[in-house]
Amino acid sequence: AGAGTMCFFRFQCALLVWAATLLGTWLLLVMMTSADLLVLGNRPAKTPMALCAVVGWGRQRQLELLWVKVAWLAFAYIFSFVCAIVYAVQQTKLVHDIDADNTTMSDFVAVIDGLPRMKGNEQVESLIKEKVAQITGEEVVGVSVAWDYKAHSHEISDAVESDVCPQAADAGGSQTEPPRSFDTPITNKILEAWHVHIHDEHDGHDHDHGHGHEHASRQMEDLLINLETCPVAFVVFGSEAGRDRAVTVVGGAGVEIHGSVCSLKASTHEPREILWENLAVTTADRKMKHLKGVSLVLASCMAWTVLLYLPYAYYMASFSYARGDEPGQFSEGIFIGLVVGSQIGLFVASSMAAKQEQWHYESDVQKMYTLYYNSALILNLALDIVLQAYLSYIQMVGVGAHTAQGKPLGSLTRFQEIFESYPMQKSVGSLLFKYCWPCTFFVPFLAEPFVAQLLPQHIGRLLIGADPRIKGLNAVKALELSEMEQGRYADVIFNVILVCFIPFIAPAYMHMTFM
Repeated sequence: AGAGTMCFFRFQCALLVWAATLLGTWLLLVMMTSADLLVLGNRPAKTPMALCAVVGWGRQRQLELLWVKVAWLAFAYIFSFVCAIVYAVQQTKLVHDIDADNTTMSDFVAVIDGLPRMKGNEQVESLIKEKVAQITGEEVVGVSVAWDYKAHSHEISDAVESDVCPQAADAGGSQTEPPRSFDTPITNKILEAWHVHIHDEHDGHDHDHGHGHEHASRQMEDLLINLETCPVAFVVFGSEAGRDRAVTVVGGAGVEIHGSVCSLKASTHEPREILWENLAVTTADRKMKHLKGVSLVLASCMAWTVLLYLPYAYYMASFSYARGDEPGQFSEGIFIGLVVGSQIGLFVASSMAAKQEQWHYESDVQKMYTLYYNSALILNLALDIVLQAYLSYIQMVGVGAHTAQGKPLGSLTRFQEIFESYPMQKSVGSLLFKYCWPCTFFVPFLAEPFVAQLLPQHIGRLLIGADPRIKGLNAVKALELSEMEQGRYADVIFNVILVCFIPFIAPAYMHMTFM
């Protein structure tokens, strides 16, 4: 296993140890003080009289046992802080040790940045190689130049695949016509996402005719000659020590190429991480793309709230919650569907926002995805809590709930008084736990194998069977399983955030949430 996989599983293990320790500490405090902490906040009350009794009892026990929750929170904070420091040190040491014990391609590579625009008919690789070798005095094995080919990525990818797998290219030239209903925008988007590019005999890719092949080769040659270089190139040295010495020698002075002073830094990314089609994007270009990404995620949150949550709130608020006029189990199913649907929608929006920023490396894309996704989920959670608190307030007022001091809940005017009242704490705690389980902790992970793996596989088989042109390498790409990436951290981090909300609402749900 690589460093990334090892770090992720150690992250999972650390979270299990963290949760088990906090759960054990809480149960120990419960055993030493009072078992009422296990029901404080979820004790049932089926009649108004029972509700009044529960409110009075709950408020009294809440104040009497408040010190227990405060003590546990103090321990949880100190324990979490110390463990986070230890965890960070251990993870950093693990990555450093793996890098020191294993020699990989990135150990020999330095990134030269700030190159001027050069055409494909220039000997760019040789020019950079000579300049770097001359200035550093180190052996340069080769140079890999990044080209601005984003606008022609499909044509170039097809040409590369034709050279690497000529039999796949021959299979792609089938004369069999696909079904008329096959060529739809949705189908094309799916195939594009899978990097499956198919052509018919009218696309100029018919390999049965020599003239057509020669014409396509000339077109590709002209395209490559007219390409321009990106500001970035990768310089490969003969040894890791040579690379390090070269970076030190260049330092802040840089390497001058065609009047442009370029920086030289040690590479920290493996070749499989590089997104070559994005290397033409500079930091200045990405500022506007970042603004568009933030706008996309915010717009998704607002759209989901306005189009779905508000109608749900209107439906729930239509009940008086008096004398049995309240929603049934159907409304609970709607709530679960809304929460799960919002997480899927924000996952798609965050992924789109991170990819459209066109980062140079896949790890940077995953970092931005994690940031977008967690930020969007936290914002969505805040909107949900506000909505659910409002619905809880309507419900409690409808059933004639009173505070422990005997005041009707509907007579309170200050937000703090309303929120801190025991009936509201009890109701909001129940809804927050429902948000955690099963909406977030169970249903998404249960559905993930079907949605993320089995469904794409099924669609891929259907598309391959529907269009005979999808053969060879294209068929392999259509049936590839998605790989595990750093975005997996986002789901787990959000679950931890949810767990941290529970102690501040209702203690009765703490042990159930941690379990």
